[in-house]
Amino acid sequence: MDMKELIVLWLATFGLSFAMALTDGPFGFFKRSRTKLKKRFGPEHWISVGVSCPICISLWVSMALTIASGGGAMDWLSAFGAVCVVTSLSPD
Repeated sequence: MDMKELIVLWLATFGLSFAMALTDGPFGFFKRSRTKLKKRFGPEHWISVGVSCPICISLWVSMALTIASGGGAMDWLSAFGAVCVVTSLSPD
């Protein structure tokens, strides 16, 4: 993967992870999904906590996007790491 493709992967991972964890999403889909999972597992279950965390979701989003784009393990981990860095630098 060249640098331009890698930057697109990083941005797509961050954008999708942030949207899935913290926004309502198109037609309220993300919010409904989070609510259903929290009801099913309870508010303190690791899945319920994870679906509201952009870093947690980005691990799986980056894997799916990396596979779809034909990247390797290092591309996957760099996309996950990029989300971790950006999220840790941003204010609450």
